[in-house]
Amino acid sequence: MESTIEKQLHKDMHSISEMLQKTWLATHDNPPECLYHYTDINGLHGIFSSNRLWATNISYLNDASELSYSSDLVATALEDYKTKPCLNSVQEFLRRASNGFNLFSSFDGMFDVYLSCFCEVDDLLSQWRAYGAAGGGYAIGLDSGPNGLRASRENQANYFLRKVLYDPNEQQHLIEELITNTSGLLESLQKTHGEKIAFEAIPRLCVFFRSKVTDYLYSFKSPVFSEEREWRTVFLLGPEHDLSRICFRTSKGGIIPYLELDVSASVNQPDFPIP
Repeated sequence: MESTIEKQLHKDMHSISEMLQKTWLATHDNPPECLYHYTDINGLHGIFSSNRLWATNISYLNDASELSYSSDLVATALEDYKTKPCLNSVQEFLRRASNGFNLFSSFDGMFDVYLSCFCEVDDLLSQWRAYGAAGGGYAIGLDSGPNGLRASRENQANYFLRKVLYDPNEQQHLIEELITNTSGLLESLQKTHGEKIAFEAIPRLCVFFRSKVTDYLYSFKSPVFSEEREWRTVFLLGPEHDLSRICFRTSKGGIIPYLELDVSASVNQPDFPIP
């Protein structure tokens, strides 16, 4: 692919990314002033003894079905789009994008995802049942404002506060919008430069698609969990990071990898952000 065409492709992908991100980030801009983290006595002790927030590897969350829900949505949307009349290059892009698509293949080779989960409600029965340890549970209220979770001292390029979305229609719209815009970019490229150039661009567009859809994968949950009104801190641990920071704890006979995240706002505010 000629450098001028490649530069234009990069510019067009950047424009699509900015357009999609503007709407997407607005969804997460207004968290409640206080969010509640439910945990047991061991979690409470660990958090306060280290003055750090514990973030669990996404592959070790309590509910295994959560991992497949969002990736199934994406896989289904890609398959549905294949049924529409479209160019051969678009069909090939859809085929490659959906080939073996799942949550783990989307992250593989790029980063590991670590999450801490919060609830808008400070006294929710389902959360006490999940984390209460037969009456020994705790709900820690944390400031989500400028001096709290949104202003962590962690690298902001890898750290996010995300609102969990439960509405299937909203989820489907976001995924379809990404597929439509990426496919449209490929169609435009073919019409301008021909099919050969379009096929050469498919690997780049597959990487682009996966890089954008991953934010949806850890922000979508089934509507059956909607009462949780969940928010999440997300940290993406890439191969360029210090992997020695990964810690391990035991839970129900298993070994759980987690990170200790510094969520204090600045050097001048080193305390844990409890309002």
